[in-house]
Amino acid sequence: MNLIIEYVIHNYLGSIAVATQLLVANQILLPTSDKEWCKIKLTTLYHDSQKVVYRKHGYGLEIRINDLIIDFDFGINGQTTGFDLWRLTSYIEQNSINISPLTINEFELLFDEAVASGHIIKFDRLFYLKNE
Repeated sequence: MNLIIEYVIHNYLGSIAVATQLLVANQILLPTSDKEWCKIKLTTLYHDSQKVVYRKHGYGLEIRINDLIIDFDFGINGQTTGFDLWRLTSYIEQNSINISPLTINEFELLFDEAVASGHIIKFDRLFYLKNE
């Protein structure tokens, strides 16, 4: 798998880990399923000196931590390690992640190659790294 694809995925998943830690710190239990998540109600919350804004949507969440924007969906079993191409490219663009020398179009093609080669697998509606 291309190193830039791998870097972006790991960076994105690391940001999700930070976001879920903030949920737990604000006493919001992580769901055991995507459907359970749909039942949880959220408002704007604050954590320490950072303004943390949550925007709940369907099976997922957009979270803004200062200037960082993360959008993710919970997996069918509550996993937080899933992603899709739209979320990765949005993450790159919204957070000015450097993918040089690639363009977004080249990133998308390399993502598709990683799926075709089996490094990234699809489970239900999300993709996951094969060995994680």
